[in-house]
Amino acid sequence: MQHKTSPLNGDFGVMIEGVSRRDLKDATFQREAYDLWTRQGGLLAVRGNDLAAIPPEELVAWSEVFGAVEYEGMTAREDKSVKGFPIMRIGNIRDEAGNLKASLSRVPQLRTDDDIRYNPETRRPVWHTDSTFRKHPPIGSVFHCRIAPDEGGETLFADMRTAYQRLDGATRAKLDGLEAVCSLAHHDRKINTYSPDYPILTPAQRAANPPNRVP
Repeated sequence: MQHKTSPLNGDFGVMIEGVSRRDLKDATFQREAYDLWTRQGGLLAVRGNDLAAIPPEELVAWSEVFGAVEYEGMTAREDKSVKGFPIMRIGNIRDEAGNLKASLSRVPQLRTDDDIRYNPETRRPVWHTDSTFRKHPPIGSVFHCRIAPDEGGETLFADMRTAYQRLDGATRAKLDGLEAVCSLAHHDRKINTYSPDYPILTPAQRAANPPNRVP
């Protein structure tokens, strides 16, 4: 089947449309997708009519096209995971008792350039790279949309490598001498302040996930 491929934002990101579940298992398509992912800055979006119905095992197999999949569960989110698979649910779905079955944070919509600029007073929006609190963070994350809202729910991505390369020499030299302290406990506590359902770490979990200093 012929696929439509289009850039998302210049050299950053690419979209492949008309993709089927069968394509995701095809070795030729997998090589092409991996090549596009690496050439377009590490951001690949895939669309297809039957992709929402992918079962967990197929999602994991597709993820393995891009690297080894981590089977270590996310601390304090065990009840938000798909049982038996390294998949965490994100969204607002609840079980019959009204308990959240997915990780949920409530944030205002990002409508303008001012909205996406980090505000140190409100500490929003929460621009981040997944799991930088780990000594060896993952190379990337795979998102799978099962149910999309009629409006909202947009996800923004930033090309930090290109942003760094475009900085002037003095600013880059200043940043090169700094370190960031990445903390899962701090991240979760901050989001919990405006999303009360968001989990926070227990003392034992904090001890097992200490802050990590990143250049």
